[in-house]
Amino acid sequence: MPSLLEQIRTRIQDPKRTTTMNQYSPRRRGLFSPATLSVVEATEKELGFKLPTLLSQLYTQVANGGFGPGYGIYGLEGGYADPIPMPPDEIDRTKGGILTDWYFCYRGTDEQIPELDFNFFSQGKSTLFIDPEVKPGNWGWFDKLLLISDHGCWQFSCIDCSKPDYPMYYFDGQQCELRPENLTFDEWINNWLCSDSYKQ
Repeated sequence: MPSLLEQIRTRIQDPKRTTTMNQYSPRRRGLFSPATLSVVEATEKELGFKLPTLLSQLYTQVANGGFGPGYGIYGLEGGYADPIPMPPDEIDRTKGGILTDWYFCYRGTDEQIPELDFNFFSQGKSTLFIDPEVKPGNWGWFDKLLLISDHGCWQFSCIDCSKPDYPMYYFDGQQCELRPENLTFDEWINNWLCSDSYKQ
């Protein structure tokens, strides 16, 4: 049986199946070449934490982003970029929308930013609301919560890189609402591989 990476390589050769959204609008660009290991290591150094092993393998052995759930996983340097809408006076804060750009755009620069803690589920809550105003001491984003894929209309999938199993969360940017997807990153990729319509 082909390995997971081989199955993904096969799937993304079909322009209508490269991403979930490509079934509606087949890709108009070619696939990105895989990233080098040094690019992955530089990314992890910039972020300050490790990426999931499978994600690193996807970057170095399949393609540098641009495939997978939604409009595709964000690439690293030289890979798939999804421009971040920013006010003209802040446009220099982005490099074009690669993985690290999205992370630092949402994380901000507050050194006191907390890690994600979902103990509130024991209180019967199912979602977490994030303060949309970026200001010291009042920014609701979380350390090591990495936006990985855009589903359109400010809907994103995120990886909690503070946990060893890398659980996935779904962020509704219009409602400033974060909720668990009840999947690990590996399961999230497998779900996409095994279906043509990604379900949140």
